[in-house]
Amino acid sequence: MNRSSSRGPDIFPFLGIKDSGFGTQGIEDALISMTRVLNIVEND
Repeated sequence: MNRSSSRGPDIFPFLGIKDSGFGTQGIEDALISMTRVLNIVEND
């Protein structure tokens, strides 16, 4: 965790065995899909 991919460049998709690799996505797409945008407004 918190290390670069040992499988190769960051453009390689995550893959799995049998059906677990269905719908693979690259690292950038995975991070975007697991990120939730949060807006914070502070009034002084």
